[in-house]
Amino acid sequence: MAVAADRLGKERAVKKELKRLEEIFSCLERNKFETMRGLIQTVAYLSVSARELEKIINENGYLEEYQNGEKQKGVKQSEYVKIYTAYCKQLVSAIKTLVAEAPPAKKKSLLNELKNEK
Repeated sequence: MAVAADRLGKERAVKKELKRLEEIFSCLERNKFETMRGLIQTVAYLSVSARELEKIINENGYLEEYQNGEKQKGVKQSEYVKIYTAYCKQLVSAIKTLVAEAPPAKKKSLLNELKNEK
């Protein structure tokens, strides 16, 4: 039940972020906007997921202990940190692609709007 509630909460958060991003990128020409819609959806999902991962990392830390067999053990980077890093790289790449498609006069204001999360 808790997993389903978390999933619904995430879906709502993604929809909210998607709406915000669609408003921000509404300056794109109609055909470009339609072409980029999938990328905008990806950015919304990655943004929400990255924030979730930040919370998990802050709660559990950046490192985790491991043990391979009886004598081999140590500390390694958390799997959540690896996923977070990958999501952030994808997010930056996707945002660069979207901003590159914007009219030159709008690029700076787009970046400012993207920084201002609601």
